[in-house]
Amino acid sequence: MVRAIDTSPQGLWLDPCMGPGAFVACLRNQGVHKDRIVGVDIDPKAGAEDDSAITVRGIDFFEWCASTPRTFNRIVANPPYVAIRKLHSTLQRSLMAFGTADDGCRLRLFKL
Repeated sequence: MVRAIDTSPQGLWLDPCMGPGAFVACLRNQGVHKDRIVGVDIDPKAGAEDDSAITVRGIDFFEWCASTPRTFNRIVANPPYVAIRKLHSTLQRSLMAFGTADDGCRLRLFKL
């Protein structure tokens, strides 16, 4: 997926569900500088590629998303797919606080 997207130096990359860093490793191997990559993961344990990106761990993506001023023009992810009703109540609250499709879903994350 990373190789299919332009890895030019102006790209600002986001991996919203970083895990151990498979996509970050690929970005690093493509020559993308760590200052151009942000990885977020709810798991507080360090991953193998944490030093290859600006890594934020131990926070729910939607909570982080609502608080960051950063914007991105490239997003790569392999998020876990879970029904919202099956999420822990704290994750459901952060998701609902983030917004709904009716209010624009805070598309400010993306430079269009």
